[in-house]
Amino acid sequence: ENTFLLALDGDVDFTPGAVRLLLDRMRKNPRVGAACGRIHPIGSGPMVWYQKFEYAVAHWLQKSTEHVLGCVLCSPGCFSLFRGSALMDDNVMHKYTTKPTEPSHHLMYDQGEDRWLCTLLLQQGYRVDYAAASDAFTYAPEGFDEYFNQRRRWTPSTIANILDLLQDGRNTVASNNNISWLYIVYQAALMVSTIIGPATVLMMIAGALLTVFSIDLITSYIISLIPAILFFIICFVFNTKIQLIVAQILSGIYVFIMMVVFVGALITAVTVTPYHPSVIFLSGLVLIFLIAAAFHPREFHNLIFGVLYFLWVPSGFLVLIIYSLCNLHVVSWGTREVPKKKTKAELEQEEKEKKAKEEQKKKESFWNKFFPFFNLVQDLKHTITEKMTSDKGHDKLTEVLIKMNENLEKINKNRDSVVELEDVVVDENKSKKEKKTVRFSNKNEEKELDEFDEETYVKQKADKNIMFDLVNPAWVKEEMFSGGELMQMIPEERDFWEGFVNTYLKPLDKNKEKEKKDTEKLMELRNNVCGGMALVNMLWVAINFMFQYKKPTVIDIPLSVLRPSAVYRNGDGTKVMKVAKYNLR
Repeated sequence: ENTFLLALDGDVDFTPGAVRLLLDRMRKNPRVGAACGRIHPIGSGPMVWYQKFEYAVAHWLQKSTEHVLGCVLCSPGCFSLFRGSALMDDNVMHKYTTKPTEPSHHLMYDQGEDRWLCTLLLQQGYRVDYAAASDAFTYAPEGFDEYFNQRRRWTPSTIANILDLLQDGRNTVASNNNISWLYIVYQAALMVSTIIGPATVLMMIAGALLTVFSIDLITSYIISLIPAILFFIICFVFNTKIQLIVAQILSGIYVFIMMVVFVGALITAVTVTPYHPSVIFLSGLVLIFLIAAAFHPREFHNLIFGVLYFLWVPSGFLVLIIYSLCNLHVVSWGTREVPKKKTKAELEQEEKEKKAKEEQKKKESFWNKFFPFFNLVQDLKHTITEKMTSDKGHDKLTEVLIKMNENLEKINKNRDSVVELEDVVVDENKSKKEKKTVRFSNKNEEKELDEFDEETYVKQKADKNIMFDLVNPAWVKEEMFSGGELMQMIPEERDFWEGFVNTYLKPLDKNKEKEKKDTEKLMELRNNVCGGMALVNMLWVAINFMFQYKKPTVIDIPLSVLRPSAVYRNGDGTKVMKVAKYNLR
């Protein structure tokens, strides 16, 4: 009950006071299973500036709303505190460590493990809290590709976990006193807005083109839809690298289009009416952000980056959604991944393939096609060059040996007299290619030989041997921990944690055949999800298009009693009132 686990990223920065605030949340309510703080993205560049505003709005509005209406849905793994007893409760840790068997499991279990753990806690009746004053700082993606790959992982995970919560809403409301039907309806509304988000952005762009450039309705919709449809097809046909290049180009184009949207809103407000829906929407959005920032004065400067957020709306709610859903079958994290170290066999295979490609390139080269003996000349030149290089080395060695022999002969001939010997000089100015290297059998690394200090080596080896994490861990030698008492875990506690690690945290063995089948199932799921999303969004566009395309009509409403000023007469003398229905734009 009083054991707490602090989850952190390796690059996160926080203060002890921030942890105390999370701990206070735990002590205040024993049903709080997890608590998270305010995450501040740090780094440099436009992508980080955009994320500063995005994170600020998410915490000011969404996390605060979730905390008040019910519970926070995701306590991020970069900085969160979890209650030990809650994690070990029924259907939490046991289910959390279950291997995925269905395609959707990969999205929930692997792509957003922190959100999945919080979903299990909520379904088990625990509360997830948010402490706005508990600040932590973490490095955010600074590049476009890294940002898109991160969100490519987050987006499907978020959708899958919220759908799981909504589908089990009746049981969740019954088992968790902090979650009401109002909260479930709120999450359902957010899910619907996410699903129809791409179509809404496209209609916004079409409306802006219609207002600013005075083109007809059909043309504006065609111009708006074509880039999105093309990108959707590209994401199915081409690899990730090509997709990201096209996504960058589209994002740049959409930045200019959002400027057109802003100009269109201004034109509408001045020439038509300031009470137009688009004007009211944008004004209301700005007002909400201003009020939220006023309640967080120390973060008010984040409003400056709101301009980037506005310009990035099509990229974030259209391009990114398409990219994420079309890559559902990709289960790699895409961020902070360590390059895989290749084995000796893999390196040799790569070298063979490289030589084979070079040979093939030579055969297919322009000179080889028209001059068959050209490659023979090139090979001969390469051989002579190698021979000359090696001969230089042999010449130096021969010179040294000759001098040594001459010295030995002088010593043998004049044993009784002093002999003046010639110095044997070895050229030590070796090129980088001639430096000796050491290759380790299990590592793809080469290191230059430095001067070997035997005493230092023996001392380091001795120090390494006496360090043992459970008895004498290396970190106790740090200056900041000096003077403190070193306490040992009791045997029962040590056995518990060793068993816990072996049962739940042991690395999984890879099975290529299973991975292949999982990929096929994930691709099938991807096709179904993308098809459904495309259908829903096209229907939403079609419905709104038909409302806009229909001409204004006149509706006759028969009235029994009307004032004279409001009475109109038809040809047959019937009293009616005519109401004009205006086009929705």
